[in-house]
Amino acid sequence: MNRTIANLRESAALSIDSASESGSVVSFEVIAQNLSGHKLPTGYPSRRAWLHVTVRDRNGALLFESGAIGPAGQIIGNDNDFDGVQVEPHYTEITSADQVQIYESVMGDATGRPRTGLLNAVRFRKDNRLLPRGFERRRRP
Repeated sequence: MNRTIANLRESAALSIDSASESGSVVSFEVIAQNLSGHKLPTGYPSRRAWLHVTVRDRNGALLFESGAIGPAGQIIGNDNDFDGVQVEPHYTEITSADQVQIYESVMGDATGRPRTGLLNAVRFRKDNRLLPRGFERRRRP
């Protein structure tokens, strides 16, 4: 277990860039970089990685949180954890606590319903996994 955790810690790097404050609004850019040689997360399309972001005031009081883990193990704000037909979208900007950035591949069946069983899956509904260095996403016509 310790080797797995150590390996996961070396698989990606996170950094904060462009932090600014304007009145009561704090803005910052989180840069997630894949350090592995394959898409992250990889493997079976039920694996996911997400950003758990907290913003606290100078006294440590929580002002904002996105991506926390709930008491039943669900990701708070993940539409799919609360309704198996939904897929949490990819965000370029998180503006409320009910939005969470989840990197994952979600397969769908012929009707579009999310599936983790590969025998029933016919296409990706979502695939925003982090690409390894040197790879680019192909644009679909």
